[in-house]
Amino acid sequence: MNTVQMTKAKTRVLDTAQNLFNQHGYNSVSMRDIADGLGMKQSSLYYHVPDGKEQLYVEVTKRCLEAHFTGITDAISRFNDLETQLQAISRWFFSRPALHLFNMMEHDMAELSSENQHYLKELAYQSLFMPLIEAFEDAVARDEIRFVDPEQFAGMFLTIIEGVSFAHRNRHSMLPLDTMADQMIDVLMNGLRPQETAE
Repeated sequence: MNTVQMTKAKTRVLDTAQNLFNQHGYNSVSMRDIADGLGMKQSSLYYHVPDGKEQLYVEVTKRCLEAHFTGITDAISRFNDLETQLQAISRWFFSRPALHLFNMMEHDMAELSSENQHYLKELAYQSLFMPLIEAFEDAVARDEIRFVDPEQFAGMFLTIIEGVSFAHRNRHSMLPLDTMADQMIDVLMNGLRPQETAE
């Protein structure tokens, strides 16, 4: 098998594993499930991931978080105000399979070795939280918004995105996904108090 074929085969393994982990969670997916999803023998799957399911989960999650870092930083770079940046970031998240970030960190990662837990949690922080923290700090420096704790802000925004995505998937709102996100971002930026109207 040449390098291109190996790369395509490994990508297919990662794609299949990611879909199964997203749908069922780390603990509920076995190597046999992944092999069956690929239509290959379980022994052949170990050719791509000799260390088994945990190695595969780490590789899948690393790839996913790195893609999110690229998408988030690109969305931020295209606009000069925080509200529009947050809207663009929400579109990025909605264009991807649901991340299930907090479930992943609380449940899936708890099944991993302490070394892999630490590695993925740090990667999640660098990939998801840090670009938001920096965008928030830049907005404060521009006098666009008042200061509140940037880590808390990043966590609130990611929670909002997960909540909007969950509500949309489960038909808890008839609004389009982007409209739901824009409304929540507006509340995050401007609060719930009535806004002054121009006379």
